[in-house]
Amino acid sequence: KILSKINEREIKYQTVIRELVKRYIMKRQQKDQTEGVTEDDLNEIKQDISAFR
Repeated sequence: KILSKINEREIKYQTVIRELVKRYIMKRQQKDQTEGVTEDDLNEIKQDISAFR
């Protein structure tokens, strides 16, 4: 009986963690989509252009 409770808690814990990770990833993707081009992106492009010269 104790093992089944531990197993239930472990399954619930894994489910909660998985959902938190999904939420984090989705928020991060939404943020990246709404931000557009950042200064870091521009600096990276400048460096790439300089490397071609």
